[in-house]
Amino acid sequence: MSTPEAVVREQLSDFFHGGGQVVDNEVKDNAEVSTRETPLGSSYEALVTNATVDKGGTLNLLVVNRSPDDDIKSRVEPGSFQHATTVDVSVVTGRTYHDFNNAEHPEAVTIQKSRATAHDTSLTWTFPAHSVTLLRFPPEKTGATSSDEKRTSHV
Repeated sequence: MSTPEAVVREQLSDFFHGGGQVVDNEVKDNAEVSTRETPLGSSYEALVTNATVDKGGTLNLLVVNRSPDDDIKSRVEPGSFQHATTVDVSVVTGRTYHDFNNAEHPEAVTIQKSRATAHDTSLTWTFPAHSVTLLRFPPEKTGATSSDEKRTSHV
Protein backbone atom coordinates (compact mmCIF):
# COMPACT_ATOMS: atom_id res chain seq x y z
CA MET A 1 0.00 0.00 0.00
CA SER A 2 1.44 3.35 -1.04
CA THR A 3 0.36 6.70 0.30
CA PRO A 4 -0.48 9.40 -2.26
CA GLU A 5 2.69 11.19 -1.14
CA ALA A 6 4.78 8.08 -1.88
CA VAL A 7 3.16 7.80 -5.33
CA VAL A 8 4.05 11.43 -6.09
CA ARG A 9 7.61 10.93 -4.77
CA GLU A 10 7.98 7.91 -7.07
CA GLN A 11 6.71 9.93 -10.04
CA LEU A 12 9.04 12.86 -9.32
CA SER A 13 12.21 11.01 -8.37
CA ASP A 14 13.94 11.69 -11.71
CA PHE A 15 12.61 15.27 -11.74
CA PHE A 16 14.29 16.10 -8.41
CA HIS A 17 17.39 13.92 -8.69
CA GLY A 18 18.15 14.20 -12.42
CA GLY A 19 20.59 17.06 -12.03
CA GLY A 20 20.49 19.84 -14.58
CA GLN A 21 18.90 23.21 -14.02
CA VAL A 22 15.61 24.96 -13.43
CA VAL A 23 14.41 26.84 -16.51
CA ASP A 24 11.91 29.65 -16.95
CA ASN A 25 8.27 28.69 -17.43
CA GLU A 26 4.93 30.42 -17.23
CA VAL A 27 1.22 29.72 -17.43
CA LYS A 28 -0.68 31.91 -19.88
CA ASP A 29 -4.43 32.46 -19.49
CA ASN A 30 -4.50 30.36 -16.34
CA ALA A 31 -7.91 29.18 -15.15
CA GLU A 32 -9.13 30.54 -11.81
CA VAL A 33 -10.56 28.38 -9.05
CA SER A 34 -13.21 30.12 -6.93
CA THR A 35 -13.25 29.58 -3.18
CA ARG A 36 -15.04 30.99 -0.21
CA GLU A 37 -13.86 34.46 0.82
CA THR A 38 -10.59 34.33 2.77
CA PRO A 39 -8.11 36.99 3.93
CA LEU A 40 -6.03 36.07 0.86
CA GLY A 41 -8.91 36.46 -1.60
CA SER A 42 -11.62 34.28 -3.10
CA SER A 43 -9.79 32.55 -5.96
CA TYR A 44 -6.46 31.06 -6.98
CA GLU A 45 -4.79 29.98 -10.21
CA ALA A 46 -5.56 26.36 -11.11
CA LEU A 47 -2.29 25.40 -12.80
CA VAL A 48 1.09 25.65 -11.09
CA THR A 49 4.24 24.69 -13.02
CA ASN A 50 7.95 24.09 -12.68
CA ALA A 51 10.43 23.14 -15.39
CA THR A 52 13.92 21.69 -15.44
CA VAL A 53 16.37 20.43 -18.02
CA ASP A 54 18.18 17.37 -16.69
CA LYS A 55 21.78 16.27 -17.32
CA GLY A 56 20.65 14.21 -20.32
CA GLY A 57 19.02 17.27 -21.93
CA THR A 58 15.39 16.26 -21.29
CA LEU A 59 12.95 19.09 -20.58
CA ASN A 60 10.80 18.08 -17.58
CA LEU A 61 7.62 20.09 -17.11
CA LEU A 62 5.72 19.53 -13.87
CA VAL A 63 2.10 20.74 -13.87
CA VAL A 64 -0.15 20.64 -10.80
CA ASN A 65 -3.86 21.13 -11.45
CA ARG A 66 -5.16 22.45 -8.13
CA SER A 67 -8.77 22.54 -9.26
CA PRO A 68 -10.67 19.98 -7.21
CA ASP A 69 -13.34 19.50 -9.90
CA ASP A 70 -12.25 20.67 -13.35
CA ASP A 71 -9.98 19.12 -15.96
CA ILE A 72 -8.05 21.87 -17.73
CA LYS A 73 -7.11 21.58 -21.39
CA SER A 74 -4.06 23.62 -22.26
CA ARG A 75 -1.39 23.96 -24.90
CA VAL A 76 2.18 23.33 -23.77
CA GLU A 77 4.83 25.23 -25.74
CA PRO A 78 8.40 24.17 -24.93
CA GLY A 79 9.76 27.45 -26.29
CA SER A 80 13.07 27.21 -28.14
CA PHE A 81 13.74 23.69 -26.86
CA GLN A 82 14.28 21.34 -29.81
CA HIS A 83 12.43 18.21 -28.68
CA ALA A 84 11.58 14.77 -30.03
CA THR A 85 7.96 14.28 -31.08
CA THR A 86 7.24 11.61 -28.43
CA VAL A 87 6.62 12.96 -24.93
CA ASP A 88 6.59 10.71 -21.85
CA VAL A 89 3.66 11.51 -19.57
CA SER A 90 2.94 10.42 -16.01
CA VAL A 91 -0.12 11.53 -14.07
CA VAL A 92 -0.83 11.04 -10.36
CA THR A 93 -4.51 11.30 -9.53
CA GLY A 94 -7.47 9.63 -7.87
CA ARG A 95 -11.22 9.76 -8.48
CA THR A 96 -11.59 12.71 -6.07
CA TYR A 97 -9.15 14.98 -4.29
CA HIS A 98 -10.18 13.28 -1.04
CA ASP A 99 -8.88 9.88 -2.21
CA PHE A 100 -6.00 8.17 -0.46
CA ASN A 101 -4.55 4.68 -0.51
CA ASN A 102 -5.33 2.32 2.36
CA ALA A 103 -5.79 -1.40 2.92
CA GLU A 104 -9.34 -1.30 1.50
CA HIS A 105 -8.40 0.85 -1.52
CA PRO A 106 -4.67 0.35 -2.20
CA GLU A 107 -4.94 1.78 -5.74
CA ALA A 108 -7.16 4.83 -5.09
CA VAL A 109 -4.29 7.15 -6.07
CA THR A 110 -2.05 5.87 -8.85
CA ILE A 111 0.49 6.85 -11.48
CA GLN A 112 -0.82 6.55 -15.02
CA LYS A 113 1.98 6.47 -17.58
CA SER A 114 1.52 7.10 -21.28
CA ARG A 115 3.07 8.77 -24.29
CA ALA A 116 1.84 11.73 -26.28
CA THR A 117 2.84 13.21 -29.62
CA ALA A 118 3.96 16.81 -29.78
CA HIS A 119 3.10 18.54 -33.04
CA ASP A 120 5.37 21.28 -34.33
CA THR A 121 6.19 23.48 -31.36
CA SER A 122 3.42 22.45 -28.95
CA LEU A 123 1.50 19.71 -27.21
CA THR A 124 -2.17 20.01 -26.29
CA TRP A 125 -2.92 18.18 -23.06
CA THR A 126 -5.83 17.88 -20.65
CA PHE A 127 -4.64 18.06 -17.05
CA PRO A 128 -7.09 16.07 -14.91
CA ALA A 129 -8.66 17.76 -11.90
CA HIS A 130 -6.59 17.51 -8.69
CA SER A 131 -3.61 15.94 -10.46
CA VAL A 132 0.16 16.12 -10.70
CA THR A 133 1.42 15.66 -14.28
CA LEU A 134 5.00 15.28 -15.42
CA LEU A 135 5.69 15.84 -19.14
CA ARG A 136 9.16 14.75 -20.28
CA PHE A 137 10.30 16.17 -23.62
CA PRO A 138 13.48 14.34 -24.73
CA PRO A 139 15.89 16.41 -26.80
CA GLU A 140 15.75 16.06 -30.55
CA LYS A 141 18.37 13.51 -31.63
CA THR A 142 20.06 15.81 -34.15
CA GLY A 143 20.54 19.51 -33.64
CA ALA A 144 19.60 19.49 -29.94
CA THR A 145 20.26 22.77 -28.24
CA SER A 146 22.69 23.06 -25.37
CA SER A 147 21.28 22.52 -21.88
CA ASP A 148 22.97 25.81 -20.91
CA GLU A 149 20.80 27.82 -23.30
CA LYS A 150 17.96 29.73 -21.65
CA ARG A 151 14.57 28.23 -22.43
CA THR A 152 11.07 29.25 -21.48
CA SER A 153 8.15 26.87 -21.61
CA HIS A 154 4.56 28.06 -21.66
CA VAL A 155 1.41 26.32 -20.53
